[in-house]
Amino acid sequence: PTLVCLGLLIAIAAATLGAYGMRHWSAAAWAVGRAAAQLAALSLVLSGVIGELPWVWAALGVMLTAAVLTTARRLRAGARMVPWIAASMTFGAGTVLAAVFLTGAIQPAPQNVLATGGIIIGSTMTVATLTGRRYRSSLVARRPEVEGWLALGAAPRQSTL
Repeated sequence: PTLVCLGLLIAIAAATLGAYGMRHWSAAAWAVGRAAAQLAALSLVLSGVIGELPWVWAALGVMLTAAVLTTARRLRAGARMVPWIAASMTFGAGTVLAAVFLTGAIQPAPQNVLATGGIIIGSTMTVATLTGRRYRSSLVARRPEVEGWLALGAAPRQSTL
């Protein structure tokens, strides 16, 4: 039933895109296929990881690395900004995970650590991306003020604060 439903939804998406004259009406099917392959590979990896807590923490490290690189790409951050993004995201996610597990709010069983850690890392990526975009747009909007501070002798950090 799941595959029939999935096939029906793909057909509806492709038909709708085709009806609106989209040249790449088959993109929906390819996207679903790619997502299914990625999820299948991920489920294989996670099923091997879920048994041991050290492997779960290693998987979270990989997730955090991917989140940092995705955030840096979305922000079009240069290489010298990546360590700062990594530090802030690690500190943010680490603080929440430490509070949750060290207080006993959630038991640190492997499946709990993996699920909670994945959710926290995903949220951290979203917050870091939105914060970076907001910071950049604020600098663009207040460029004359920043340049004024620089002209008065303020350091770059002072002028952006």
